[in-house]
Amino acid sequence: MQATGVAIHRAISKGVITKGEKEMGKVSLILGIVGMLLGGVVFLVSLLLPPLTNGRTSWEEAMLGIIPGALLLSVSFIVAVVGLIFTLKRRNKAQI
Repeated sequence: MQATGVAIHRAISKGVITKGEKEMGKVSLILGIVGMLLGGVVFLVSLLLPPLTNGRTSWEEAMLGIIPGALLLSVSFIVAVVGLIFTLKRRNKAQI
């Protein structure tokens, strides 16, 4: 683990990887994963709300949570993929 840290430090000092790029990958990956979890929970709870309440909640009311949950889930997935790409790109540059 320390060898990887040393390689990253050498790559940063050579200018191969910028420090901002290193942090941007981590932050976007973490935010993407947290957003996917939150969006998935909102989507799932809103989707299960009408059947579990025996019709007391209509599907139109449930759509107020289903649509934002699905949007958050999809946008967070894209952010997580971008963060993963930055992280893998950083890892590949550090090995060179």
